[in-house]
Amino acid sequence: MPESIAVGDLIWCAVKPIIKIIVIMGIGFLLSKKNILTVETSRNLTDIILILYLPCLIFDKIVTYISISDLKSIGVICLSALFIYLTGLFMGILTLILTPVPKQWYGGLFAAAIFPNIADLPIAYLQTLGAGLIFTEEEANKGIAHVCIFLATLIFVFFNFGGFRLIEFDFREKNSDDKEKSDDKEKSKDKEGKDKKLKDTDIENSSFNIFNKISLIAASKSQSNTLTDENENEDKNENEDKNENDETHSSSNELKTLKIKSMRELPSQTLEDVIEEYNRPTKYRLKPEMGPENNLKLIMTTDVGISNENIRSAGSSNKIVKKYKLGWLVFLFQNFLRPSSFSLLVSLTIALVPWLKALFVHTEQVSVDVIKDAPDELPPLNFVIDICSYIGQVTVPFGVILLGAIIGRFEIQKIKKRYLICLIFLALLKLCIMPIIGIFWSNKMRKIGWIDDDMNYFVVFIIFCLPSLSSQVYFTASFSPVDGDERIQLDCVSMFFLIQYVVLMISLPIAVTYVFKREMEI
Repeated sequence: MPESIAVGDLIWCAVKPIIKIIVIMGIGFLLSKKNILTVETSRNLTDIILILYLPCLIFDKIVTYISISDLKSIGVICLSALFIYLTGLFMGILTLILTPVPKQWYGGLFAAAIFPNIADLPIAYLQTLGAGLIFTEEEANKGIAHVCIFLATLIFVFFNFGGFRLIEFDFREKNSDDKEKSDDKEKSKDKEGKDKKLKDTDIENSSFNIFNKISLIAASKSQSNTLTDENENEDKNENEDKNENDETHSSSNELKTLKIKSMRELPSQTLEDVIEEYNRPTKYRLKPEMGPENNLKLIMTTDVGISNENIRSAGSSNKIVKKYKLGWLVFLFQNFLRPSSFSLLVSLTIALVPWLKALFVHTEQVSVDVIKDAPDELPPLNFVIDICSYIGQVTVPFGVILLGAIIGRFEIQKIKKRYLICLIFLALLKLCIMPIIGIFWSNKMRKIGWIDDDMNYFVVFIIFCLPSLSSQVYFTASFSPVDGDERIQLDCVSMFFLIQYVVLMISLPIAVTYVFKREMEI
């Protein structure tokens, strides 16, 4: 690391990652507006990231750049994460006391205050800084490994210990009311005749109905084609049959093209489509009688769709668990089987055991004579690291693109002006006051000797500067009723995220520049 860098160069180094993040988020924003990155596609990509890309990234970085000598750093990270969550809780309480907060958003307020968006943003920042001017590539990769450990603490608190229930808390009364309303609506619809259906032609704008129309047209065409084909095939030979098959194949391709074009020509999808997509699991919310296998399957394949019902149903088939109400404990351990959590446990075990780590990467603790290299002069299982590195490198770009896509779908229906005070107040606390607390905390850790290198110092500091967890939007959508008259929870979280990212683009470069010049003395 260079001894002294001009202030202008440090400002550029702090702003450059923000520019990269804005551009990638802008791409996601445009793709969502053009309906190229649809809500369903976004959800599938999110699940792929959680099931495949992120576990590979965690395994690659931790096994390669964490060793037994980093135990102290891991302890500092866990302690710092706990302090961050407790500080966020205090800020939520402060916001609740000093500002007007909607009663329907108490849980969402504390979720937004406590849980930061660890993963995409800090990793993207470190990857840009690892160009050599501030940090080397190896230092940046080690910093990413530390971020992965921070991420693990977030996963444990949010999923294993049920932090997501804060978001569900805001819908505890509305769910029962919505059931009654939906029953009344169904009865009224049964009484009304076909005239009502003819009046409701406004739903033609939705992609679902257009797809249904296309499929009906295609079905009618295929029926007419089959009837004419039956009459013609009596006098035709096998070669003509092949030509007809080719024609039907080409017509199906044309139908697929028509579907894609019609979807992209529709108005941009909004939060209503997000609710409709993510609220699907609530209609089939896992219940105790469905068995623990389905509960475990949901936990392992997605991050959205779980609720307090899953905690109650966990281990319900076991008499002891049911008798002593230990479902929460079963649920806690089930969440360790999440791909990201499982990858972290396995990678940390390998990284902290020298002879296991030597199977994947060269280490100073184990000589080459003890574990022979493969013919390419690399450890015998290094190909696993190579595969994980290749797959995991797309995690951050996709994550930032999806973040831009969800921002592109924000559509705030109505929110009282007085509630804007609490949103702005909390955003300023998280993104302006929290970084100052982070500087004091990091300095204290370094002063007592618990932080002894600049990269560890910077990673601990930057986690204090992050906005709220982006998954909160999806969880809020999954609990929101599809036919609800109000969606104050989604309006609040959407507005809060917009305010946060406007403030972030200014506060983060200023805080990073200050730390570089004053605290790290670069």
